[in-house]
Amino acid sequence: MLAKRSKRRKWLGVSLPLFLLLGLVGGLGFGAIALTVPELVGALTNEGDPNHLILLNVRLPRLLVAAIAGACLAAAGAILQGVMKNPLADPSIVGVTAGAGVAASFAMVAMPEYGYLLPPFAFIGAFIAALAIYVLAWEKGASPLRIILAGVAVNALCGAIQSGILILYSDRVQSVLPGWLGDFKDVVGTMLNSYFLMQL
Repeated sequence: MLAKRSKRRKWLGVSLPLFLLLGLVGGLGFGAIALTVPELVGALTNEGDPNHLILLNVRLPRLLVAAIAGACLAAAGAILQGVMKNPLADPSIVGVTAGAGVAASFAMVAMPEYGYLLPPFAFIGAFIAALAIYVLAWEKGASPLRIILAGVAVNALCGAIQSGILILYSDRVQSVLPGWLGDFKDVVGTMLNSYFLMQL
């Protein structure tokens, strides 16, 4: 069993970076203007190429921000699984994601014109949910099992509150819901530094 796991990890260690590289190349090459690998190399190295600005100001920043966000999510999931000592643990199960959703839903209803406040509200909601889970799980210490059980309860409560807000105030939510879901279409080269700092 240990030999199989070790072999599987070796294959994953080799294949995953290759898949990431293929994904990056595909993200740079595919779009409204499809580019082959030689054209990509030429566009990246030659400032006079008409596709140079498209790659540096549009496609490359989006790919880098998506990679940074994915790496942060993967690290958060791995840390949580290690702390909980459970490979199935993730923020959506223990209630952190639901807490962020409640706060974001409240921000959408109370201040629909300030869509840029959704990330701070979501962070505060996730932090409050994590704190509530830890307090509920505390009994001469907080064991991973109690944290998971408390998280499931908080997740159910926050999910119900969020559903109620979305149903009662659907007219306000619909206008900003696409922004709440998130995308990378508005990322440009000048925004890359701020996105990187936010993810850190």
